[in-house]
Amino acid sequence: MAFHPDFEYVALEAGDRPDAPVYIVAAELAVSVAEACKLDAPAELARFKGSVLERTTYQHPFLDRSILGVLATYVTADQGTGAVHTAPAHGADDFYTGVRYNLDPTCRVDAVGPHPRRPEAWNRATPLRSRG
Repeated sequence: MAFHPDFEYVALEAGDRPDAPVYIVAAELAVSVAEACKLDAPAELARFKGSVLERTTYQHPFLDRSILGVLATYVTADQGTGAVHTAPAHGADDFYTGVRYNLDPTCRVDAVGPHPRRPEAWNRATPLRSRG
């Protein structure tokens, strides 16, 4: 997950349960993210520069693995969350970020598009489009 080192980010807690999820988003996008994700009155827990997120780890949303936080100046704050997925096998910017952080550059997508060996969790996912 790539963050811009100079952006200001916020940690938003979505709900008041003890196990409420916390989302890290660019401060200037926090209101639009909360609206788009239908977060009901998120609480700002912290505010910090993106540079402090370097080498932090995050839980993958549906696989049993962690994701490394990296810094990249190509991250923008004109839409979305101010954080972007990094795939070293899919473009020059991502490739060089992968080299800098020693990320696995293996491309797990075959020539047709889907992953040839899908993790068990993906077998239950709804496809975004049909190949038929």
